[in-house]
Amino acid sequence: MAGGPTRPSARDIAAMDEAERAQWFYDNREQVAEESTPAVLDRVVSVRVSPDDLGLLTEAAAATGMKPSATAGRVPPG
Repeated sequence: MAGGPTRPSARDIAAMDEAERAQWFYDNREQVAEESTPAVLDRVVSVRVSPDDLGLLTEAAAATGMKPSATAGRVPPG
């Protein structure tokens, strides 16, 4: 990290408000991207949904410009 920005500690990040955190990550986005570990998606899951739920999922996907399978992967549990 020679010559790069100082990485804030967890305490520093906790003390920042949302705008400050967003600005730090934006300003350091290239470094953060280089140092981040990419997500590994290595599981395939098959699910059955009712026609009504499939309709809702398809509508939600269309509204966000995503495929239904990508949208289903982002639905929070609950």
